[in-house]
Amino acid sequence: EDALELWQSLRPKDTQVNTVDTLKIEEEFGHICCELYHSPLLPALRARENKAALELRELVKLRNEELKRIQDHHITSMETYVNNGNVDSAAVNDLAASQIEQRQNCEISWASKISHLLDSQRSEFKTWIMDCYEESLGGEDLANHGIPLTDSYSPPQSGGPNLEESFSISIGSQLKITHSLRLFADNVW
Repeated sequence: EDALELWQSLRPKDTQVNTVDTLKIEEEFGHICCELYHSPLLPALRARENKAALELRELVKLRNEELKRIQDHHITSMETYVNNGNVDSAAVNDLAASQIEQRQNCEISWASKISHLLDSQRSEFKTWIMDCYEESLGGEDLANHGIPLTDSYSPPQSGGPNLEESFSISIGSQLKITHSLRLFADNVW
């Protein structure tokens, strides 16, 4: 019992410290992103975000196609089963249950794939941001740093009006959270 009481007395403190440390790290990362979004690195940031969005869009498209294929197969097999004179409600219910289970397993699999993609993109982006920030502290020019050119995105051409607005929103009185927003009008497709 003494060990249990000791563990219980220490646990909330550990959780509190980890939460505070995590919030400090996230806040620092937010400030770093804000600095880089307001630097010549903006086209590279936007290009990376666009590339990640295209990868996610493609994965979602594949998921939707597979789910549609499964749904069409289920409808066809159920219609065939019923049209062949099999009107036993228990057998129909078993078929429907197996179809629902198959669809749910497919949805879980795709949710896992999408989650894995998002996690890896988030990790890669964070690493890239930190590398760029460290290089910017060293005085390197970041104007064209690592821009992943794709068919659907190219860096903005100079000239013409620059339609953008930047601002920060601070929320909270004790635990301050800052959101940096940058709105811009551009053709990224």
